[in-house]
Amino acid sequence: MNQDLHYGTLKSQNMLINVSKPRHGTDGEKKEVQEKHGYYNKKILKITSDLRNAVQLIRQ
Repeated sequence: MNQDLHYGTLKSQNMLINVSKPRHGTDGEKKEVQEKHGYYNKKILKITSDLRNAVQLIRQ
């Protein structure tokens, strides 16, 4: 694996939001925050994989 691509992958994984339960707020609020973070994480992973695929296409 190309070192730059590997570094980019690691960087994007560091952007992921910790989805552990928030300490403050009611149960409903906590659940809402958790779902929101999960949604953002999915978006970040999707963008990361799209970028990785684009880089591979460009290199061909």
